[in-house]
Amino acid sequence: MVVRKVCFFAFILSIALFESCDDGVKTNEISGPVNIKFNFYADSVYRYSIKNNIALTQEIDKDNSITINQNMTMASSYSVVSLAPEGKNVSVTYERITMSSGNQLFSLDYDSENDNGTDPMYEDLRNLIDKTFKMTVSEKGDIVSSEPVIVGQGTTNSAYNFNDSSIRKIMLHILQVYPGRDVQPGDIWERTYLTSVGFANVRVKNKYQLVSVIDGIAHIELQGRVTSEKNEQAQNSNMTLNGVQTGSLDIAVNSGLVEHGKILQTLSGDMNITGANTPVTVESNIYIMGVTKKAVELK
Repeated sequence: MVVRKVCFFAFILSIALFESCDDGVKTNEISGPVNIKFNFYADSVYRYSIKNNIALTQEIDKDNSITINQNMTMASSYSVVSLAPEGKNVSVTYERITMSSGNQLFSLDYDSENDNGTDPMYEDLRNLIDKTFKMTVSEKGDIVSSEPVIVGQGTTNSAYNFNDSSIRKIMLHILQVYPGRDVQPGDIWERTYLTSVGFANVRVKNKYQLVSVIDGIAHIELQGRVTSEKNEQAQNSNMTLNGVQTGSLDIAVNSGLVEHGKILQTLSGDMNITGANTPVTVESNIYIMGVTKKAVELK
C-alpha cells in the first residue's frame, strides 16, 4: 500500500512538473494581419550568408555525360546609412567569398579567408573583399538604385572575370520577398525578378504564402517558375532553361531580416557554348542565414 501511494504521488508530481515546464515555453502566435517589409534599423548592422550549391549535368552523347559542380558562399554586412523618400540607403560590404568549380577532371577553389594574395587566378574575387557599395531599397524590397563595384578589367589570368553584378543577383532572393501590404496566415502574394543560376540569367516568378507568425518570426513557403527565356546570357552563350523552385523563409517581422531560408531549384533544357546544342539538367540549392551583428534599440 505504501509503495502504491508513493507511486501515485510521484505520478501527480511528474504531471505538475510537466505542466509547469510547458507553461514556461508558451509561444506567442499571431493570427491577424502583419506588415512584413524591409525595415533594417538605422545604425544597426546585419550579416547575410548565402550559400549556393549547383550541379549541372551536360549530356555529351547518348551514353555519356559530365557533371559540373559550382559552389559559392557569400557573406556580406548590411547597414542603413540614411533615409531617402523612396526607401533606405543601405551600405553593403563583401566580407567573405568562397567559390569552387569543377568536374570529374579538374577543380578550382578559392576562400578569401585563406587567401595568401599571390595567385593571380583569383584576383577578381580577391578585389571584392572589403569593398562597399550603396543601394537604395524600398520597403517592398525593390532596389531603387545601386552603384557597382567593378573588378576584372580584362584580367587574362583570372579564373573569375566579372563585375559584382553577377553576385548581387543572388541578393534578390532575400529582398524580393515582401508582399507590399498587410498579410495574415494563409495569404498569398507574387513577386517576379531577374537573377542567375550559376552562369545562366533567369527570370523567377514566385508565389509566397504566409504560413504562421510565431514569436515575431513569419514562416513563409514559396514555389515558383524559373525560365531563361528572353534573357541575355553571359559570354555569348546560348541556353534555354526552364524549371521550378520551392522553399521556405523565416523572416523577423520587426526588421524584415531573413533569418533562415532554403530554396531548391530544378531546371532542364539545352545550352550551346561550344557550337553544338546539348541537353542539360541543373539542380541548385540555396541556403540563407541572416543575423544581427549590431543592434540599436528603438526609442
